[in-house]
Amino acid sequence: MYDLLIQNCHALVFDAANAPVVQMHQDIAISGAHIAAIQPSGAIGADACRQVITGDGMLALPGLINTHCH
Repeated sequence: MYDLLIQNCHALVFDAANAPVVQMHQDIAISGAHIAAIQPSGAIGADACRQVITGDGMLALPGLINTHCH
């Protein structure tokens, strides 16, 4: 069981060459403080999640920590 499911958002992920790629219409499952799965929309059942929110038209991207360092 997942704690949170974000349905039908776009996700910024990185491919094998570490290049950023936007994957359209994805579901993101979260357990605790960790991303447990990113799958195409509908692949993760909402019944396996404690809370479900809709991410229609939104972009999920990694946290931008220390983006300006000298």
